[in-house]
Amino acid sequence: MPISAITPKLVIETLTPLKERGINDTLQRVVRLLNEILNFAVNGGLIEFNQCVNVASSFSAPTTENNPTIRPELLPEFLSDLRDSNSSMQVKLLIKWQLLTMVRPKNRLAQNGRKLILIKNYGLFLLKR
Repeated sequence: MPISAITPKLVIETLTPLKERGINDTLQRVVRLLNEILNFAVNGGLIEFNQCVNVASSFSAPTTENNPTIRPELLPEFLSDLRDSNSSMQVKLLIKWQLLTMVRPKNRLAQNGRKLILIKNYGLFLLKR
């Protein structure tokens, strides 16, 4: 298919299954990459203009909920579901550690290379390298 045959309608029809499956990160990356390719084609003189420049507006991004919380009365049910889940032991322990320390996932990454000692009464000590 020649690059000049790529139309907004074709792109939207092709990418709609990604939207329906909820794969929004991949969808946004594909649209961004497609626009980069088409802009490169414009700069190279292969096409007159990028017809798909506004395709991203056809796919609205879902609203995100930052730092969702769990109500205290639902915590026992959550821990029970976590115990019964098919997740690996490492994932289960990480989730419990994050609940215990109230560490956000991005801050957890900063702990790489440090030793963590969990005391019997759940006191936490981070030892520097």
